[in-house]
Order: sequence, then C-alpha cells, then structure tokens
Amino acid sequence: LQSVDAVFGEQEPLDVLFAFDRSASTTGDLIARLRESARAIVATLGADDRAGLLAFNNRFALVAPLGPPAGLPRAIDALVPESGTALLDAASVAFGLTAASTRRTMILLFTDGADTLSWLPERLVIEQARSSDAVL
Repeated sequence: LQSVDAVFGEQEPLDVLFAFDRSASTTGDLIARLRESARAIVATLGADDRAGLLAFNNRFALVAPLGPPAGLPRAIDALVPESGTALLDAASVAFGLTAASTRRTMILLFTDGADTLSWLPERLVIEQARSSDAVL
C-alpha cells in the first residue's frame, strides 16, 4: 500500500493503458460491468490525453496502442471472454508497454483478480511496479 501525500500536474496530458481481462471467468454480468467502467473513464479523458488497450487472458494482444481514445469503447465492447487468466504476466506486459512514455502514465487493470496461469513470480512484477513511473 502507498499513501498519497500530494497530487500535482492535473493539467498535464495523461497516457492511460487499459489492461482488460478477457478470460472466461469474466463472462456475463462481470464483463458488462468492466466494460461500462472502462467506457466511463474513456469519456473523462481530455483532448491531449492518449489511451491504449491491452487485452489479456492466457495470451496478450495490444488491441490499440496509445493514441486518441475515440475508438477505445468499440474495441472494449468487441472483446470476447475465453480461456484462463495470466494476471501477473499481464501487469508485467503493461509495465513494458508504458516504459517509454514521457508523460504521466496510468495503467488501469480491469479484472476479476483470479490469476490462474501466470508464469512470472509476484516478486518480479512488484519490482517492476516499484521501478516504473506508471501508476497501476
């Protein structure tokens, strides 16, 4: 856990990577709620903000690289749940995808939290998080 003492730069452009769980465990009402939440966040992004979409289950797909967020809701709605969940591995991929960003960077992880297939150890992903400038 981290405590936030101050927030600065609210007017600076933001890069947001949506890491979206499309595993079988999100089927039905859960994926509908995850989609609704993601669309609500996309709607709040400013004109200078960029957004991208990483979809994951037991595999990873960069559905939309960081860019204008206009097409993201449609891409999110097109995700089809299947297979197992590699949650820790997805977080690691997300950190890698945002490592080159020079802007404020946020990774939003949309998941049920049930990791069934990750290969990477938790300690490695925690080390990545600590060394990253991105907020997860």
